[in-house]
Amino acid sequence: MAWKDMPAKAILQNNIASALEDMGNYLKARDLLELALASDLEIFGEKHPNVARFRSNLANIYCNLGLYAKARDLLELALASDLESFDEKHPEVDIRRGNLATVYGNLGEHAKARDLLEQALASSLESFGDKHPNVAAYHSNLATVYCNLGEHAKARDLLELALASDLESFGGKHPYVARCRSNLAVVYRKLGEHAKALDLLELALASDLESFGEKHPNVARCRGNLAVVYGNLGEHAKARSLLELALASDLESFGEKHPEVATRYNNLAWVYSNQSQWQQAAENFQKAYEILVQTLGEAHPNTKEVLISIDYVQAQLAKEKTWWGRLKRVFKK
Repeated sequence: MAWKDMPAKAILQNNIASALEDMGNYLKARDLLELALASDLEIFGEKHPNVARFRSNLANIYCNLGLYAKARDLLELALASDLESFDEKHPEVDIRRGNLATVYGNLGEHAKARDLLEQALASSLESFGDKHPNVAAYHSNLATVYCNLGEHAKARDLLELALASDLESFGGKHPYVARCRSNLAVVYRKLGEHAKALDLLELALASDLESFGEKHPNVARCRGNLAVVYGNLGEHAKARSLLELALASDLESFGEKHPEVATRYNNLAWVYSNQSQWQQAAENFQKAYEILVQTLGEAHPNTKEVLISIDYVQAQLAKEKTWWGRLKRVFKK
């Protein structure tokens, strides 16, 4: 292939990777984007906007694969490059900030994520106005950060804006609308509005099943969120069934060592805990903890939270053993 054709090949690889990402085939998407990035680095060098864009796209794939540190490093390079190439308020800079914020959020650095998203949102509002899909995306992502920071009312208000905007832009069956409904449902659940959360998640799940089919990670994520709501409503059998489906799907998509898989084990453990099935709960919390230590590290908030859950369940197991021991002694007498 002639030198002049190489950029076109990289663009084609990037576009195919984007389609594969939408289908949930992250490994093939990663391989194509790594080839595209290597090619453009050779042709254009470190500072070209194409290189920044491919780094950003590859970082999104790494993020989906749970490789958050790799994603962060690529996005920090891409943002620095775009700030050099473009004005501070350029949409490309906003996209890099938004993507980097998502990675910081996954790494537990929620204050950093909030600051980046507030910058991206302010810039996009100035560039596009409040009805643009980019603005809706930043509202949604910023809401997730506020939720992680415990500011649930702020998160709800932003997600309601994002959902109204996406419904107007895309209609009720679009994946963006399903994602926004799912995120808003998480906030409603944390605010104790379980019926609202249930309605939104059932709509989101039906839409994602129609858009992607049974095996897509979005479907697994939606089932996982719906299971938590059913658990909060005391419908533990429904919750367990949904989580088992989501876990099987995520294991097939990601393998054993992914943070999404850890989330499924963690939530399944809570279902068992709510039914006082302490041994099954302990086993699932332990699986979640081992994955999180390997992928996110011991200092990550999610890892620490699961460790607290393990201590709680172990205490319940100890009480149960003491109770059974006393009961056996009574019957023996």
